[in-house]
Amino acid sequence: MTEPRYPWASGDYLELRPNYSYADCLADDFPAAWAASRRQALAQLGSPAGQTPLPTAVADAERDAWPIDDLLAALRLGLGETGRLPATTRRRLDFLVQRFEAGKRLYAVYRGAELRGDTASDYRDLSRYVRFGEVLLIAWQRDACLSDLNALLKLSDLLCAHAETIAPDWRGRAAAVLAGEATAMAGLAARKEVAWTV
Repeated sequence: MTEPRYPWASGDYLELRPNYSYADCLADDFPAAWAASRRQALAQLGSPAGQTPLPTAVADAERDAWPIDDLLAALRLGLGETGRLPATTRRRLDFLVQRFEAGKRLYAVYRGAELRGDTASDYRDLSRYVRFGEVLLIAWQRDACLSDLNALLKLSDLLCAHAETIAPDWRGRAAAVLAGEATAMAGLAARKEVAWTV
């Protein structure tokens, strides 16, 4: 029996930047297709890594330009270990989620208070997507904001599409993001009493 096709987790996601048609999600085999795409990626990535350490402190003041590595570190530190997100962290995360949703890329530099991506900067460093996935997963666990989960689903598609090219030292962390995504989806389905059989 062939596995159902999940169209978003293959190909060069960063260049193709797929459009999502939610009509495709209404098919009965959608959950099984989604799960198959994750199994295939996890077979390439290996076992999920354990808890990742907090990044070192980063200057958190407003800036004209944010290197993405500093922005991701500030977001992760702003998430803390427990509780709801502080307002500044929530605002920055919302802007970055909007930028990712619109362009399906994380640029090396973001400018201004609204975090506009510098499209002339690099966007192919997959470790940044893994780190953003970790941030989205923790944000979902803290706030249960659907925009975070929606971005996590698309980011996980990107990780699946590029699983074989993720650097070996980032594969365990990428696998942990995919495992966390599966837990988030199962938890949401249980809360909403929706069948999500995979």
